[in-house]
Amino acid sequence: MEFDLVPAADLHAGALLWHADALPKLIAAWSSTIGTVGSGVFSSIAVLHVPPLPPFPEELHGRVGVHLAIADPDGPVAATPLLDAMRTAAEPVSDSWGPTDAAGLARIHLDPPTATPAIGDARWLDASTPDIAEALLSTAAADDAPIVMMEIRHVAGAPVRRTGAVVTPPGDFIYHAVAPLNLFPRERIEAGFARARSVWSIADAGSTPGSWVEGAASVPDALPADALPADVRKRSAAIADAVDPDARIRRSRLLG
Repeated sequence: MEFDLVPAADLHAGALLWHADALPKLIAAWSSTIGTVGSGVFSSIAVLHVPPLPPFPEELHGRVGVHLAIADPDGPVAATPLLDAMRTAAEPVSDSWGPTDAAGLARIHLDPPTATPAIGDARWLDASTPDIAEALLSTAAADDAPIVMMEIRHVAGAPVRRTGAVVTPPGDFIYHAVAPLNLFPRERIEAGFARARSVWSIADAGSTPGSWVEGAASVPDALPADALPADVRKRSAAIADAVDPDARIRRSRLLG
């Protein structure tokens, strides 16, 4: 893998949280404005079962919330239509949007500080995703839902700076869900994923972001064999055979 270092002259980012009862209004605001944000803006909207821990506000502890993570390396202007629309739809319980640095950027997803046993599910979705967003996120919004985090990431317009195996998003959006194995049995989790699949399949872009399908190999539609095009898998396997003919290094499951 090769990474380019890109200057972020005016990095703005933040996490906004609302009560889940505002989900329909928030999705309506998100759907009507997500296509107007600048190409440098990253955002994701999620349903989140909030643990009784910092950095979450006490008002949401033990409840279901709606979470918007958003960032722009070029300043606040391009994200303003989306932020204004969602703040107007419902007053956020917390709102950390503002100038930040790389460390602050790493915190906007509100991920747990340590690894947890969980199953992940993911799929690339097409431009029709805003039409199904409320129905999709609602599958994880019940108090007893086994999926503790379900998000829709908006990646349309991401710039392409070099050639390579995966440099262009295969879809405009990504569906991503996480369920904890220490709280729910696998059968119940996979039933939750199946309910979500019955919704997102309408907007299926045809491939899986394989690195996010953690531990879900028993779900047939979640197998990561389609995470890379066939020609890329073939070329990658040939390179692996050439540099590691004895297979001392474990091969990526994405090679099929």
